[in-house]
Amino acid sequence: MYSELFYTPRSMKTRSYTNSIQQKIVRYRSHADFLRKCINEGIVPTGFHLKWDIQLDTNSVLMSKCDRIKKDASIKLMELAEQACKEKISTLECDSSEMDTGDVGLIEQLDMKLQQKKFKKLEKVRKFNFDIDDERSKISDFQVSRIVADGNCFYRCIALEVYNTQNKHDKVRAQIVEHMIDKRDLYTPFIDGSFDQHVENQKLFDGRVASWASFKHSEG
Repeated sequence: MYSELFYTPRSMKTRSYTNSIQQKIVRYRSHADFLRKCINEGIVPTGFHLKWDIQLDTNSVLMSKCDRIKKDASIKLMELAEQACKEKISTLECDSSEMDTGDVGLIEQLDMKLQQKKFKKLEKVRKFNFDIDDERSKISDFQVSRIVADGNCFYRCIALEVYNTQNKHDKVRAQIVEHMIDKRDLYTPFIDGSFDQHVENQKLFDGRVASWASFKHSEG
């Protein structure tokens, strides 16, 4: 039995390696550009949000200062990430300086795909960072969506934004209820009547009035 050997031409290997380098450069440039746009607009992507919590019963002024510090720190981290991307691009460009241009069509296709992805990602980050008091926040960044009016509209809105579908409203509801139970001391002052009863009502998604997010319990 004889086995056949196949040899890949050196030019093909070189072209494949060049394409790999060029693709990395395009990806790093896209990420650096995304970070720069976020920094300029003062918005923070989810991955850069600092989750530290003061864990104290304090006033809104101090809480606001803490939020401001966390946001400033997130922006600084984004600036460092942008710098790291640029340094990586510089290194890759040096490595590929004496190579051919590779598959130009493939690189342009990847660049266009990343541009579209970046645009959608920026839209999402802008929505999550919307601040009515910030002049850089624009209502035009939003679009009107029709929400099913079945008593779950509050949770449907969140599900549509987070999961891109209203159908996961029950999952969102369950996560919010779990969070409220975990942070009971934080949310109790904002609940009318019994906290336990409110939480039990919020577990329901059959449309009854008591399950509405806006329902106010009355003990009288």
